[in-house]
Amino acid sequence: MVDVIKLLESRGKTATLIKTVATILHCPQTLSTELKEACFGTLERIISEHSQLGRSPASTLLVSSSLCTLRETIAPKSDQDMGVRLLNCISTLLSRAIDASSHWGKQSRVLAIACECFGLALASIDVAEFDESTLEHYLSIALQVLPNTNLSCHAVKELLSASVTLAIGRFSRSPSDFDWCSSTGLGRLATVFQRHLVSTDPEVVETALEVFPRLTAGQACLAGHQALIKWLGDNLLPRFVWDTARSMHGNVRAGAATALGQLFCYEHVWHVFRDSLQIAEIDAIHLMMTTAITDPDVFARRSAISALSSWISDNTLGAYSCHATTLRRTLSESVAFDLDSDVQHAGIHAWMCCLELDLNGTDSEHRNPGAAKAVLQQADTDGLGIALGRALAPGCDHKVRTEARKLAERLRGRLQQEFQVEVSPMRDAGFFHRLSGLCERRELEEHITSSAEARTKGVEEVLDRTTSEWLHQKLVARGNVLASSRTDHFAALNGNVTVMQVLEQRLDSEDEDCEWKRIDSVIDDILCAAATDHQDFDCY
Repeated sequence: MVDVIKLLESRGKTATLIKTVATILHCPQTLSTELKEACFGTLERIISEHSQLGRSPASTLLVSSSLCTLRETIAPKSDQDMGVRLLNCISTLLSRAIDASSHWGKQSRVLAIACECFGLALASIDVAEFDESTLEHYLSIALQVLPNTNLSCHAVKELLSASVTLAIGRFSRSPSDFDWCSSTGLGRLATVFQRHLVSTDPEVVETALEVFPRLTAGQACLAGHQALIKWLGDNLLPRFVWDTARSMHGNVRAGAATALGQLFCYEHVWHVFRDSLQIAEIDAIHLMMTTAITDPDVFARRSAISALSSWISDNTLGAYSCHATTLRRTLSESVAFDLDSDVQHAGIHAWMCCLELDLNGTDSEHRNPGAAKAVLQQADTDGLGIALGRALAPGCDHKVRTEARKLAERLRGRLQQEFQVEVSPMRDAGFFHRLSGLCERRELEEHITSSAEARTKGVEEVLDRTTSEWLHQKLVARGNVLASSRTDHFAALNGNVTVMQVLEQRLDSEDEDCEWKRIDSVIDDILCAAATDHQDFDCY
């Protein structure tokens, strides 16, 4: 070990030293504290010396290699002193990239790795031990580098995350009467979020939305909690976040739904949004329900339905206690009519939470068939019967059918064990087949046959209608997307299929009649569509 340390301390060939350090650090079980310090000290020295030397390609390559080794070997909550040394080293390198026209300011790849190492170094130490001036120093460096246009979105995300960590540390060390205006770093951070949330680059907005909830998660216990709340309100950040939900970019709307879903789980954060935007709980719930049903972007619908599911299970904003009926009908609509399996899967999971809450809310002393009947009748009114039946239909996605079967079996078990409801499953081979075509254009089925000619004709007609629907969604106001089809959906949800009828069907886990197993048919359809030259559309 002594020889290795001497080797690291020598001024030998730099590339060899980096490889040696990487080899040693990748075997942590053989590391002593002294050897570990020598390894990280060597990397620190190489980065410092060669970042100062500047412009040669060799120096850039050596700094990049050292940073890559650091990224792979920095452990969370490691030695505080070594973490601070690495943080100082990386922050010095970042300070040389503040000017986008400088040598290091142009090295996008190196900057991305350096930003990641900066965040890892912060995670390896206890930021709470820093004093206010140290926190301000690191926060200032991170925020000055962010405007560099050569930064990738990954680098921006890493720097924003590190800035949020430092800001939380700043608030945590502040007294309850702390005035955030006295902190230059906090003022700059608010400005950075404002600019990123209104950026014309959707990836930048997505990045800001992904990082923003970390500011508020679990911060109610901070000493500077009230200062954080005031900082949010004074800088109008709730308005900036809320407005992204109406972006023209689907991925931004998806990010907004995810961010709002996380933020509103904290009552103190919801109060800031409520007071700043002058909105009520129903406005937030309605936004998510509308997005889950009518948004043309599948990622936005997925994010919204996931947010609703978490709100229901935690009764966030009084979602389930005050708005159960509208929420359940939204879930039924998503399960029964959405074409995305992830949306359907999340809708079924949320319905399972609803049923658990309804059944658990029944007085244990009065759990009888009558009480169960009341719960099931309400579920039928809100469309669960048809939604569950369609989710179990042969044409549905296997993952969705599995989740629906889980819901049905769990519900059947609780009804039998706790409410003394006898359910005797039987097989009606045509039951789920009849539901699979509900509210769909049956005339299309005539074209989908085994012959290649008929398949081509069916694909052309489907693509024609898909194109028309796509144009319709682009031309009409976003709030009215799919409005006419929603009327049909509501009518269909009031059909005569009940939850009990579904529970009375035998649900075999390995149903040989499942169409999802007919992989030859699926491949034929895909190849047929791929071979079709349809109005220059990329059918792949």
